[in-house]
This record gives sequence, structure tokens and C-alpha cells, in this order.
Amino acid sequence: MSIIKHRGILLKLLVFALLVMSLEVNAFSVVFAKEIEYDSGSRRDPFIPLIGPEGMIKTKMQTGDIVIEGIIFDEQSGAVALINGELYRAGDTVNNATIIQIFGDRILLKQEDEEKTIWLREEPVQKRN
Repeated sequence: MSIIKHRGILLKLLVFALLVMSLEVNAFSVVFAKEIEYDSGSRRDPFIPLIGPEGMIKTKMQTGDIVIEGIIFDEQSGAVALINGELYRAGDTVNNATIIQIFGDRILLKQEDEEKTIWLREEPVQKRN
């Protein structure tokens, strides 16, 4: 009777071990499931921080090399911007960015899906009395 009793315990242990192993296999496959990718739909990925380690707002478009030296604004004949010593019109490309529109005090650029405004004067102008 002792052998039969031990067989019953061994059988129960074997069933329990198989059950635990099957659960571990399922848990193991969940841990290594297919990586989830975020489809931004050409919008900014909300999981990437806007502020970098140096405390500056991150942007794809690097406009530091674009210096607006002057703008000739005429609605009838079209505006012209003097950028880095060269003349540009709307539709032209400067530093891999396309000029969308030229205003009297700024230009609107587009690079890939990002738009950026660059002002003729970054600092406020003091009015004279």
C-alpha cells in the first residue's frame, strides 16, 4: 500500500510540475512578445521628450545656419529674402528646408513634416520717443 500511496503522490507531483512548466512557458512567451511599434501618422512621437539634457527644446530642423539679413516684401511682384548673402523666393530651398512663404518680418520654412518660423529680428526693437 505504501508503494501505491507513493505512486499517487508522485503522479500528483508530476501533474503539478507539468502544469507549472506550461504556465512558465506561456509567461516566458509573454515576456518576449513581439515588440510594439508606435505609428505616429507623421505626427511627433509623444514618447520622445521635447526637452533635451541641456535644457533646450529639441527640434529636427537646424536653423542656426540660416541668417535672414533682409526682406524685400512686395505682394504684387513677390517677396524676396536675403539669407546668408543670397536671394531666395518662396519655393526655393535653403539648407534642406523649403521656403513656404515670405512675410515682411519673417519667413516660414518646411523640412520634411516640420514647419519653422524664422524672424528677421529675434530681439525686440526699442521704440524711440
